[in-house]
Parts: sequence; C-alpha cells; structure tokens
Amino acid sequence: MKLLLLMIFHIGILFSVAAADQDGYIIKTTGDSVWGKVDVQMKKIPFGKKELDLADMEQGITFTENGGKRQSLKPGDVLGYGFKLEDDVWYHFVVLDWPKNNWKKAQGAFERKVKNLQLFLHRFQDGAVPLYKDYFNMATTMIGSAGAGKSERLVTELYIQTADLGFIEVASPSPGANKKLKEFLMKYLTMEEDFMKTVDDKAKFSDAEEILIAYNEWKKRI
Repeated sequence: MKLLLLMIFHIGILFSVAAADQDGYIIKTTGDSVWGKVDVQMKKIPFGKKELDLADMEQGITFTENGGKRQSLKPGDVLGYGFKLEDDVWYHFVVLDWPKNNWKKAQGAFERKVKNLQLFLHRFQDGAVPLYKDYFNMATTMIGSAGAGKSERLVTELYIQTADLGFIEVASPSPGANKKLKEFLMKYLTMEEDFMKTVDDKAKFSDAEEILIAYNEWKKRI
C-alpha cells in the first residue's frame, strides 16, 4: 500500500504545475527597473523538460525584490517584467492597457477582454516591428451521450505596436476577410515596397507571424 501511495504521489508531481524563482526584474510605473526574483510558473511534463506556463502569467506575477519582501503584482501595478531561465534565455513582458490604448479593437471583442482590460504581453522578438504574444487558456464545454465535459486549450494572439495607434492585434476583423493580410500590413505598417513584393497577395492572417519575422530579418540586411 505504501508503495502504491508513493507511486501516486510521484505521478501527481509529474503532472503538477510548479513555480520557480528566477532572476528577473520589474519596471515600476515611474519607469525605474527593480531587480530581484520572479516567481515563474512552470509545467512539469512527464519524463520531459519543464515548460513555461505562460497563460498563468498573463494576469499577474509574484516578485521578490533583492533584500525585500515578496509581493503579488498585476498589470497596472507595474509597466512590465522579465526573467531569465537556466539556459540564459530572457523573457520580457509589457502591459497592454486597453483603456489607455489608442486603438479601439477591444470594442466588440471577446468577453474575456472586456473583463480583463489589462494584461501582460510577451515581447518575443525585437526589431523594426517588435512582436508580442498574449497567451490564455480557453475553456470548451462538450456535450455528448455520457454528459457534459470541459477541456482547455492554449490560445495565442499576435500583436504589433505602433507609435500612433499603440498595440494592434494582428487578426482578421471577420472570417471572410482572412485573406486581407497584405492590406492590413500596408494600412498599419510602413513596409518598403521591395519587401511587400515578396508577400503573397493571398497571404492569410495565419501567415502573419512568419511574414513579420521575415520582415525584421530583411530590415537587418538592408
């Protein structure tokens, strides 16, 4: 019996979500950086490496200033934060504040965005067009012969930031407009004609991340 309980305990650990203090910083609302430890949410994968639970860090973090006390912080309490993992890879996050964002894409958006008007975006690439992502878990209810059941899937949304309009979600305004990515890029980003010639007229919004990364690489070469 003890052996069985021990096995169950270890299996529970394998599938649990853990937190690990990592070297990092926060950016205060004054613009000052404070260094310390960020409590990073991690997923434990059975017989594999731990993975970041980015969706769990969208709405808040726990931070301990060097020589200070542990504190819970939400978007708006700070302007952003960052941390370094053991492999020396840095992750940087900034706040998307819908009320202060000039571009009003939030109007008519999902209920989730209406309720959570501030969130942390992951800046995953710097360059001529800095790229950001928002991660969140979307719950789905399925009804079958055995009754109702719920499942969750990770949803990723892509954002760019412009000087005039603030953060803009790179997403089709309607399902029927999915093939108008090139029009979107020309409207919101001043991309050189030489690069725009490389973008297929039929490019979809699902191709946006690949195209924007290619643009940043292209800008480095010219």
